[in-house]
Amino acid sequence: MSILISGAGPVGLTLAVTLRKMGVECRLIDKSPQPTNQSRAAIIHSRTMEVFERLGIVENFLREGVRVHGASIRSAWDKPIYELHLGGLPTEYPYFLGLNQTATERLLTEELVRLGGSVERSKTLVSLKQNADGVHVVLADESGSQTETSFNYVAGCDGGHSTVRHQLNLPFEGETLDTQWLTADVKIEWDFPGDKALGYLCPSGLAFIARMDSDRWRIIINAPDNVPLNPEDLTLEKIQDICLKRFGMAMHLHDPAWISPFAVNTRMAPCMRVGRVFLAGDAAHVHSPVGGQGMNTGIQDAFNLGWKLAFVAKGQGGDRLLGTYNEERHANAKKLLGLVGPATRVVNWRGPLAVTLRNSAMKLAGMLGIGGIMARRVSELDVNYRGCSGFAEHLPSMGDWLSEVAHHQPAQWMADCWDFSKGPKPGERAPDAHGLLQHAEDLGTRIHKSWSNDMNYQLLLFSGVNPRLERMEHLGELLNHAVARLGDRVSVHLICPNRHDYPNHWIDSGLDVHHEYGARQECLYLIRPDGYVGFRCQPALWEPLNAYFSSILA
Repeated sequence: MSILISGAGPVGLTLAVTLRKMGVECRLIDKSPQPTNQSRAAIIHSRTMEVFERLGIVENFLREGVRVHGASIRSAWDKPIYELHLGGLPTEYPYFLGLNQTATERLLTEELVRLGGSVERSKTLVSLKQNADGVHVVLADESGSQTETSFNYVAGCDGGHSTVRHQLNLPFEGETLDTQWLTADVKIEWDFPGDKALGYLCPSGLAFIARMDSDRWRIIINAPDNVPLNPEDLTLEKIQDICLKRFGMAMHLHDPAWISPFAVNTRMAPCMRVGRVFLAGDAAHVHSPVGGQGMNTGIQDAFNLGWKLAFVAKGQGGDRLLGTYNEERHANAKKLLGLVGPATRVVNWRGPLAVTLRNSAMKLAGMLGIGGIMARRVSELDVNYRGCSGFAEHLPSMGDWLSEVAHHQPAQWMADCWDFSKGPKPGERAPDAHGLLQHAEDLGTRIHKSWSNDMNYQLLLFSGVNPRLERMEHLGELLNHAVARLGDRVSVHLICPNRHDYPNHWIDSGLDVHHEYGARQECLYLIRPDGYVGFRCQPALWEPLNAYFSSILA
């Protein structure tokens, strides 16, 4: 199986690392002779850190980045409008991680090299044609010399001006917003702790600032009409003047690493897959930097595509599995553009009446306790694929209900079913929870940590809070059957309140994991390699589980 990835930014690198992590070789090319020296994307969100944890590389990023625990949005004259708190997020990473894109690419490249891969630089994809058997491409090196070769699959991670997208003759539908923006990465002398991002919504425009490493800050402002947008003419002094007027506090900007104007484009391709060719990241969708969603969304595109391509490459999945990539990620991109585009227009309102209306609405949102919803949305923990075709569940039937009535336990059975209904549903992110032990003296671990570095599906067999002996025997048989039949694709975990003599066994003595998954009664959850619930079943049964696997991985 041969796979070509065009574009070695964070998206292409994540895709290559995912494939290599799962034992699948690929070629990664980039037209640039060197990695970027521009900081560009500077925020890594909670969900992306969970992806990096699954790949076993999150600690590398945590060592270099700085943690930003929320955002304070204020109006002119330093009046508070809205406080975004991230500390309550249901994740091990309840914060933004400030880290410039140069460092992100370096860390991903180091992992790729450790896994035996590399980036082929100064190499450009010139053209591609595909048929039922593969994709025929023409590649050019820095001298202009061209070579022709074929691949089973091609992934375009080559940015907003994607050659791959153009070769597919796909339109990039959307618009360019008429407001111009400026960004600068600078050092600042001022009296601000930096544990939060800071945004000012003033009649003259917006100003946003956040720490991006230990001594440097990212500034984003919408440009006044009288500021020249030629990069050569745009000076640090002009940025300083705008910031002083909008932030209204003493601050000295110095040592700029990057100053640039930019326009906000809101565009997306009509699909992210055409036959054997895929698009990911900016090649498929671009939007405003509001919320820092761009690179993070692209990395999740790559992770979603990567594990599916790897399963197909290893003969463990087929075209139906690949088809879920477009279904899931294109819908997510469409939803994101529908949120970020209007939000960008709102923060750009300038008239006195419009500014008052916007600021009052944001204050009201804070008073109504909407902050938790906003935090989950910005951190991308609320991304889900509910309603997509690659998910299923098996719930108790009317026959089960009648059986419980006959055994005089209808109330308890209904309570258990109700609890299960509140657990994570197919297509939702599998929640994290603490308290798993392998033996009584163990210090314990998190459910997400237990599958870090493991790119298999994860089968969680829950005994329920009061397991009966015959049901434990049933779960032991199910565990052995799953290991024997699915062991090359699935890691199996038996989770019980007490110690039992079964392999792959975790003790959940505090029942934290059981409660998080609505598992008062015996049940099972099948978690995909990207951390989403693929299938769940109550009670735990082999036949529906096997039927799901047979359908999705056929």
